[in-house]
Amino acid sequence: VTPLRVSFYALFYNIALNLILMWPLKAAGLALATSIAGFINFGSLFIRLRKKIGQFREKEILESFMRISGASLVMGFTAFCLMSAVNWDNGTIRNAANLLFLIAVSIIVYIGGSFAFRVREVGSLLSWIKKS
Repeated sequence: VTPLRVSFYALFYNIALNLILMWPLKAAGLALATSIAGFINFGSLFIRLRKKIGQFREKEILESFMRISGASLVMGFTAFCLMSAVNWDNGTIRNAANLLFLIAVSIIVYIGGSFAFRVREVGSLLSWIKKS
């Protein structure tokens, strides 16, 4: 019941933040609002779980979070730079090709950044994929 209740509150935070941020920041405000609501959801659940079961490798979780954040920042910066450099036409097939190219490059950069930051979860995922 607790995760459902916390998620319900996070949904309301998301809606409120969307309404507040979408005017000044447009689509970026929607993305920012969703990210903030996600952090609120995670933080609330994390705190409640810690109260319920005690400590559970928080240092390891924080370290993993920081590594993933580093890889994500590298990917986001790369995607932003590439997106700014691309000539976007209005409603053409070329835009779709440019978008697919940006997504593919972003995925590759994220995976490379994950290896550079030594994100264990990506290595585990690739090992799991190889086994399947």
